[in-house]
Amino acid sequence: MFRAITGRLVLVLGMAALFIRFIAMAKVPLLPEEAYYWMYSRHLALSYFDHPPMVAWMIRLGTFLLGNTQMGVRIMACLLMCGASVLMFLMARIWFGRDVALLSAAALQILPMYFVIGSVGITDAPLIFFWLVSLWAFSIAVNNSAIWPWCVAGLACGAAMLSRYTAIFIPAGVLLVLLLHKPYRKHFCSMGPYLACLIAVACVTPVILWNAEHHWASFEFQLVSRFDHDTFGWRYIGRFIFYQIIIVTPIFFLALPGMMARVWRLRPHPRWVFIWSFSLPLLVLMTSKCFRYEIHVNWTLPAFVMLIPGAFYLLRMMLRTRRHWKPAICWTRASLICCLVINLSLMIYLLVNANRNSGVGIIAPWPKLARYVEKYEDQLEDQTHQEPMVIAAGTYRLASLVAFYRYPIERDVPSSDYTTSGWFIKGDGLEYEFWSKRDAWRGRNCIFITDDPDLKRRLDPYFASVKVPKSFLTLGGDSFHIAICRNFNPGARHHGR
Repeated sequence: MFRAITGRLVLVLGMAALFIRFIAMAKVPLLPEEAYYWMYSRHLALSYFDHPPMVAWMIRLGTFLLGNTQMGVRIMACLLMCGASVLMFLMARIWFGRDVALLSAAALQILPMYFVIGSVGITDAPLIFFWLVSLWAFSIAVNNSAIWPWCVAGLACGAAMLSRYTAIFIPAGVLLVLLLHKPYRKHFCSMGPYLACLIAVACVTPVILWNAEHHWASFEFQLVSRFDHDTFGWRYIGRFIFYQIIIVTPIFFLALPGMMARVWRLRPHPRWVFIWSFSLPLLVLMTSKCFRYEIHVNWTLPAFVMLIPGAFYLLRMMLRTRRHWKPAICWTRASLICCLVINLSLMIYLLVNANRNSGVGIIAPWPKLARYVEKYEDQLEDQTHQEPMVIAAGTYRLASLVAFYRYPIERDVPSSDYTTSGWFIKGDGLEYEFWSKRDAWRGRNCIFITDDPDLKRRLDPYFASVKVPKSFLTLGGDSFHIAICRNFNPGARHHGR
């Protein structure tokens, strides 16, 4: 089945897409989120305001190996997603056989969303990797009496929860499998599941300790604040459905109802209990939230990890019956080719527009902006003989990009220690509020950068003097303005943390 579906064209396109992806990882400017997580890695901690610490450790390792470069930020995500394909093969082979396992492993490098996750240094790559380690180890654990698979599953579950809080659905899935499949209930009488729980809890101790020291800020943000101001909107529902189609392609999405009906008829088999226990809970929660809140496209990625081999298994069953097998192979192969063409086109597009002032804001030539900021920072430092703070407007995006691209050209101090976000003046700054102490900068000088031309009125209450040069820099369709600010006074108008 694997040879029938893949074909030479799929293999050639797949290798080309992976090759171009590797080049793009080195050449395409960082996303704001990647630069923000790089800032995490420059301020290593037990946890962070909006995420657990695994992404910081991942990027710190990558930059240790390859320097503070774009490839250094991304290399570990790429390696982890390659490892995820290996784990997908090992896990799917247990439940579905070798052919299905090969297709499922390939799918993680072909489906566009998973392909992109392997190209950027964000939280999803370690989450999916450790999610699959957990499923592989648990698959072994429930089918024999050995203790070691439970220990590996507990360790991987803890590592997944250190990657993203979504991993809480791993122990939820384990519990459902043990409860719903009667032969597996015997494991409640063994020490394996309880040992796995203890190991997982021990792994997430850093996150618990950090939250306890910071008034449970991260838990409150993820579980409460994100959903404080939600209102019903049809656009949220439409986007949610569209995102799920993007993740698994239209063909797979349209096949889901038939897959569910088939699973219902075959429900006594543990493979189907396994599939739905590790996918439905997350999908149901996100579906319930999509009516009043925008669900990001990457939030449901782990839910489809088990659905992918399930879909290929049903395809194999269809082929064995010899009913409509030729159209099934043609449609599947066409879908894979379309995915690979999308992947290849996206990487080529990013490479062509990398570091070009093309109006594509997300991949603007940020090194040029860093040199622009550094010019004024050096002038102010030479005049005052003090290192100024660079403040970038916004919550985290601009500040993170400026800090990353100033790092190799800042001559005196690490730019990550002397760059902060707009919260320093007024507003919300996520993790930046834990990295910068405003009162320590009373009376000091700052450089402020923003795409808002109305600088002086905004900054006058916080500085003794504010000078705004007439020149500005246009990148990616935005015009960036600089303000040279002296004698910082936090002022009574700030309402930060």
